[in-house]
Amino acid sequence: SIRAQLSYGASARKTFELSSDGLLSVDLKAAYAYAPGRKAHMWKSKLELSQKIFNFTEDQDLRLQLGYDLANKQPYGQIRENNWTLNTNFRDTWSISYDL
Repeated sequence: SIRAQLSYGASARKTFELSSDGLLSVDLKAAYAYAPGRKAHMWKSKLELSQKIFNFTEDQDLRLQLGYDLANKQPYGQIRENNWTLNTNFRDTWSISYDL
């Protein structure tokens, strides 16, 4: 039935700039999804500290991010260059990706 396939969701994000140039910030993120046909729900909640460094090297920007996933009770980090990204949970998982 159509009802079994429907899902509803809401999300919010608030950024607090910690420096006048906007390069250092704290982000609060939250999301909730509900599927009444499956009686399932899911929520996400994250707190992130981000530092942007423009022209880290010539024509290369860098973003450092430390966060805490409240739903999974797990820290995480990310280092992102223009095309490369390194993700980690600081325990047992890490990944590297390249954007074409």
